[in-house]
Amino acid sequence: MDKNKLMMIIIIVLLLVLVGAIVAGTLFITSRINNPVVEGDGGMVIHAAPPTAPAQEDIRIFQLSDDIVTNLLQAPGGRSHIVRLVMGIGVDGTDAEAADAFFRILLEQEIVVQDIVTTLLRRTTIDEITRIDGTDILRDDILAALQSAFESNLIVAVYISVWHY
Repeated sequence: MDKNKLMMIIIIVLLLVLVGAIVAGTLFITSRINNPVVEGDGGMVIHAAPPTAPAQEDIRIFQLSDDIVTNLLQAPGGRSHIVRLVMGIGVDGTDAEAADAFFRILLEQEIVVQDIVTTLLRRTTIDEITRIDGTDILRDDILAALQSAFESNLIVAVYISVWHY
């Protein structure tokens, strides 16, 4: 009987340790997601608060100099379609110096922006664009692709007008 009680106590202690480890791990991961670690001055590690969306009046628009015209992905058994896209990129202008520097980057890299968007459009069918929420989905996809390519949270919005033929 004493062996059974001892074994039961050991099992309960092990379960409590396991539950504690799971809770601690979950809290650690959650805190890292909400407060990512970034390098500060002098190699000091600081936690950055998640970015908040700037007010609409603080968003500066970088307008692409040319429309983007390309073929869409042909759906099986479907017709070929061409799309023309007019696009502006919303840049967080709350820090004027950072926004000016990023505008210069966008101006120098405008062909890269056009290539990213063209590649995305060529993977899209006419059915995906003409859905009720098709333009919204396309806008979100372009925003995510640009943020990833430029590794910048200064890109906060994408504004598009789409015509298809």
